[in-house]
Amino acid sequence: MDTITHGLSGSLLGIATRDKFKKIPPKILVYFFTFAAIFPDLDIIFRLISEQAYLKNHRGITHSLLLLPFWCLLLTFIFSLCLKYKIFLKNHNEEIPEIKSRTIFELYVISTLGIIFHILADLITTYGTMILSPYDNTKFAYGSVFIIDLVFTGIILSGIIISKLIGKYSLIPKVAQLFTILLITYVGFTQFLKLEALELAKNNFDTERTQEYFFTILPQPLSPFKWKVFVQDNLRDDLYITHLNLLEQDETLAWETAPKWGRDSDLVPLAKIAWNDEAFLPIKTFFSLPTFHSIQESEGRICLFFQDLKFSNKFVSNPFVYGLCSYSTGLKTIEKLTK
Repeated sequence: MDTITHGLSGSLLGIATRDKFKKIPPKILVYFFTFAAIFPDLDIIFRLISEQAYLKNHRGITHSLLLLPFWCLLLTFIFSLCLKYKIFLKNHNEEIPEIKSRTIFELYVISTLGIIFHILADLITTYGTMILSPYDNTKFAYGSVFIIDLVFTGIILSGIIISKLIGKYSLIPKVAQLFTILLITYVGFTQFLKLEALELAKNNFDTERTQEYFFTILPQPLSPFKWKVFVQDNLRDDLYITHLNLLEQDETLAWETAPKWGRDSDLVPLAKIAWNDEAFLPIKTFFSLPTFHSIQESEGRICLFFQDLKFSNKFVSNPFVYGLCSYSTGLKTIEKLTK
């Protein structure tokens, strides 16, 4: 999920639980919930090291359920400092609570709920989240909601706005709670739609050989009813792709083929060598639906680029296109396609 939506979800949680926390004032509660819900995405600092470091570690240790107690203690400490020294709160008009055991407990609960909500929101997207990192870097993904889902974000934003417009103080958290329930219901609905899309895809594919294929169903932008289906052939390297709209169910779906090694047979040997090169392993482990993209040649340099079709859609160019570049000096580097 995008970071803005994470922040908004934290704000909604803060409003929904304002009557549950006795020590933390309502506005400060929203501030802390918002930051806690954003916190896991601070792993963007890995980009300062390298693009590969970011790909390897994004949605890793900061999204880990195993490390959750540590991150919650860290946030509790940060929030305690903010209260004690009025960091970012110098002009705040609410009474700042003293740092006592009850206050620390409530800060820990805020941190836990904010981070968990972030992790759950990431799990329902397709990118993959390493919730068992660093013990196990397997990426888990339910993949029923697009990474930027206007309905998902719209429900959260509507809940915040309507809560603010409610005049009666006692009704404010109840309205936010109602929209939180609506948000959870929407996620459950997308899971149902995903199963429907899978069933439709299987019924329109080669039903006699479905056991030899692996189906991947991915949500698409703008509508929860639109899905992109990838079918991997276990006997060949080809991918079969189709788009479907559950509101416009046709009896047959149009399937297209995407050869893993590209359509130019002359480049297949080079593509295979690049893909299996040990130097390309960081990208190879990151990609889940890889296909050959293109080749670039210049004096003393050749680059073979691959893309992950999981991140391709018709609205924007694929942001994950990386290649293995070999130089006449023997140097090999991984480079991102920029044009």
